[in-house]
Amino acid sequence: MPVELTKTEEVLETLEREIRSGKLEAGERLPSMRALAERFDVSTTILVRAVKELEKKGLVNTRERSRITVAGNAEPSLRRFALFTSVTQGNMDGYFDTLLDAANRNHLLALPMTSRMDHWKKDLRRLLDSDPFRVAADLEAYYYPLDTLYDICREANLLFFNRFEWDGPLPENGVLADYTAMTCHTLKHFLDRGHRKIVFLGHWDEPRPFNRRELTRAGELYGLELGSGAFDYCCWRDFENNPKRIQRIFGTKEPPTAIFSRSDSILFEMMCKLEAIYPKCRSMERIGCHNSIWSRLPGQEFSTYQLDFAKMWGTAVTKKKKGIEWVIPAFLPRTPSRGLQWR
Repeated sequence: MPVELTKTEEVLETLEREIRSGKLEAGERLPSMRALAERFDVSTTILVRAVKELEKKGLVNTRERSRITVAGNAEPSLRRFALFTSVTQGNMDGYFDTLLDAANRNHLLALPMTSRMDHWKKDLRRLLDSDPFRVAADLEAYYYPLDTLYDICREANLLFFNRFEWDGPLPENGVLADYTAMTCHTLKHFLDRGHRKIVFLGHWDEPRPFNRRELTRAGELYGLELGSGAFDYCCWRDFENNPKRIQRIFGTKEPPTAIFSRSDSILFEMMCKLEAIYPKCRSMERIGCHNSIWSRLPGQEFSTYQLDFAKMWGTAVTKKKKGIEWVIPAFLPRTPSRGLQWR
């Protein structure tokens, strides 16, 4: 039968773990006795005993009772930086590799976890049990209710990475890609090249709220109304689920001459179908995102955007102050080597 810890042992174990994990850094001042007493629901007498044990272990300095700091000579284990994401291996080139590199450069232990959609709450709690000093979340809003995510992470140092797709105010802390700026750049690029019928290819049958806001705002800047013939939306599954929309958009005498998407892979798949059925679509200019292998296939190359994940992870693991760091993806223009010219 396991032996229950005394209150003093519970406080001692928790504070020692936070110091050795790096959650409490060398030189950092511990909260006041009153604050610690409220946190652990114990008397100051118990706290004094725990602090004395920490001092014996060389983990804190207590020159003044009212000022307790983490000792500079404490030897913590590697601090843990956790990632909870719906991105899968191979989905975004360099996504996980650059996280590991950034963690190694900063003497951190990276703990990436790809969420299992049916068990995500259990998975996230298990990840938080490893006591990371920070946890980054990169998730699709549709599958992960924000209130539940905040509730589970209420005691964690939560940072949103790459995207924040939920309705409502932006989070307190994040390193986010500026996809609205990317959309604005794409529309300007197309219009400057003379395109007058543009299509956005999405993952959903209809744009999700965050997607609609982004597309609408960017379109308004250039006099384009989303849903009009000049700026339309379709889903990559429309051939199976909405063939009438496919016919309305692409089966005309003057089909769109430009198409863009947040994903290289679905854009590549969609264009294979469109080219097979609507020959006029073969010369459509196309722009993807994330610079994956699907935009680099010989003879079928197309322009895309590249996020500097090395820089983004470097910021995420070292960030000291709360706030949003915005990163604008870099544009990588390409033309197909098979000799086609975009119209």
